[in-house]
Amino acid sequence: SLLVALSALHFYWATGGFWPGTSRQDLAAKVIGDRPLPGRLACLTVAALLLLGPAVHPRLSAQIFLLRGLLGMVEVHFRPTIRGTPYESLSRRIYSPLSLLLGALLWP
Repeated sequence: SLLVALSALHFYWATGGFWPGTSRQDLAAKVIGDRPLPGRLACLTVAALLLLGPAVHPRLSAQIFLLRGLLGMVEVHFRPTIRGTPYESLSRRIYSPLSLLLGALLWP
C-alpha cells in the first residue's frame, strides 16, 4: 500500500498537483532541493515503476530503494547546495528512512 500511495502521489504531481508544496517552486524545494521539477512524463514513469517494478524485479527494486535510502543520508556531501533546505530535512527524516523500509520489505 505504500507503493500505491507513492505512485498516486507521483501521478498527482504529473497532473499538476503541488502538495506538499504550495507552488511548483515550493514543491521542488521540498521534494528535489536545488533542481527544477521533472516533467509530466518523468512523474508518470516513476508512478508506473513504483507499481510495476517490485512485481517484475523485486530484488532490483529493493536494491534501488536501499541505495536511495543510504545515499540520502550522505547526499548533502555530494550536493552542498541542499544544506539547510526543506528538502535536506525531509530527505533525512522521511524520504531516506522510508526508502530503507521499502527496500527491506521488498527484499526477496
